[in-house]
Amino acid sequence: MFASKIGLDIVHMQAMSGHDIDQLSELQLEKVINTVSVFYRVTPKHKLSIVKALQQNGHIVGMTGDGVNDGVALKRADIGIAMGKNGTDVCKEAADMILVDDDFHTIIAAIEEGKGIFYNIRNFVRFQLSTSIAALSLIALSTLMGISNPLNAMQILWINIIMDGPPAQSLGVEPVDQDVLKQKPRNVKQPMISKSLIINVLLSAGIIILGTLWVFQREMADGTGVTSRDTTMTFTCFVLFDMWNALSCRSQTKSVFQIGLFTNRMFLLAVGFSLLGQLLVIYFPPLQMVFQTEALSAMDLVFLVSLTSSVFIVSELKNDNRLLGHHLPTISDTTVHRFLHCNYYDEEKTKITIENYYTMRTRFRDLFSNPDLLCDEFQNAMSFADFIPLPQTTPEGYKVVLFRLSDTDPSHFSQRNLLRFSHICMQQALEEHGMAAGHVIINDMTGMSLGHMRRMELFMSKNHMTFIQEAAPIRLKGSHMVNVVPFVDTLMKLMKPMMKRELYELVHLHQHKESLFPFVPQECLPAEYGGNAGTFKELRDNFYAKLLSNRDHFIRYDQENLVDDSKRPEQRGWFSMFRR
Repeated sequence: MFASKIGLDIVHMQAMSGHDIDQLSELQLEKVINTVSVFYRVTPKHKLSIVKALQQNGHIVGMTGDGVNDGVALKRADIGIAMGKNGTDVCKEAADMILVDDDFHTIIAAIEEGKGIFYNIRNFVRFQLSTSIAALSLIALSTLMGISNPLNAMQILWINIIMDGPPAQSLGVEPVDQDVLKQKPRNVKQPMISKSLIINVLLSAGIIILGTLWVFQREMADGTGVTSRDTTMTFTCFVLFDMWNALSCRSQTKSVFQIGLFTNRMFLLAVGFSLLGQLLVIYFPPLQMVFQTEALSAMDLVFLVSLTSSVFIVSELKNDNRLLGHHLPTISDTTVHRFLHCNYYDEEKTKITIENYYTMRTRFRDLFSNPDLLCDEFQNAMSFADFIPLPQTTPEGYKVVLFRLSDTDPSHFSQRNLLRFSHICMQQALEEHGMAAGHVIINDMTGMSLGHMRRMELFMSKNHMTFIQEAAPIRLKGSHMVNVVPFVDTLMKLMKPMMKRELYELVHLHQHKESLFPFVPQECLPAEYGGNAGTFKELRDNFYAKLLSNRDHFIRYDQENLVDDSKRPEQRGWFSMFRR
């Protein structure tokens, strides 16, 4: 009763007494410890056993205590917390932390500080690594390309000491995001430099390198050699990239506009100081002599500010749940990069595609609901259809996906099951090769008949085509119908109203497979086409086995990637058509 009053879960979890613990071995206790929320009538020995069992399950254990009987367990816990006012001396000596005021709220504050320090170190590391990699790569690439170094020694020192130092230090005092406390405790083995952090670092560094080199090459296009103006433009470009990058490094997951532009005053002072210093370097004559710079025009500065903001815009797009909407599910960095890639890194188009993708997955449940590969619908589709991502790419680097009917009996055909299954197959293919230069779809129409057409549903086809054109994170480079049937013209007339001109122009009809080879080299195709990719059966069996091994992933993905309409901002136009 007391446990329920203070909010402990005793409905789904169980309570365990010291006597119950005595009946269990250490191994048995380790297995059941995660199902227990309340322990009662326990001795010091029991407390020690509880701490050990939790640690064996990978938990970081914090324990509070005030008496002599808590000393052993406090010592064993990862964080032993003793009471300062009422705790015994033995308890205080065994503890790692002492609550001077005996107030448990102090523990929350300590956890907040600890989490804040961890995330601020990540912000600091992201900024320093991206800037350092960009600077080193800039010099290395210019040397390899046989062009003059875009920065001189004094400018490099200025960037490393003055431009990097103050902003980097200010990132270490970024106020703690209150949402951090709501997050689950991180795994103790979780590295400081995670995969997402590395992606952020390389993405920012890549933008800085390409942008700075482009400015340098642009300035030298007049053929007069490297002038003071050339190096000043390049130098200032790198510094402004640095400042925008520092702004984007304030949070790994949220937009700067969500955490607040003015919440870190130290950061504002540091960036202001750095920018003022840069202006002095390019406009104050004594410093111009030291750094070999010259004054830039107002239009030069406007141009550089606009260009260098790209590193901030890309980061904002990835983090900005405010612009994309709180109704969307949590979107991983890898997924955002995939959407950016398929939209050729156009920010506005990427936002629209992301919005469409999750909205349509939620609305078009006839295409996406219950993606269990063992259910009858998917087993039916797998019995008559082959979806085969081919292992080799085209010379352009395009991935090829081939479809055909393995069972041509119209009575076994279901367009609904086929389209639902095709989206699972495309999801698997895109998760593996979503960053490819493009995708080519081959539809082998061998065995397709009017009996199959009579089983097609116009509404399902419309939803499918809408999703492919407006939401699918794919760079479609070609759609080829091979071994076309006599009624293909009728089929295309039915589909044309659902297709944008851009997609319609990508469709190619082939009477025989030989006319496909100029688009997709024969060696990339299955053995039945005279290629080297293997037989249909081998390719199909390998891919379907991979699909089935990811069955739980597809089910979980569908459950976790639906929009929450209660949080959707009011929309007009295109998005409003999806509201119920």
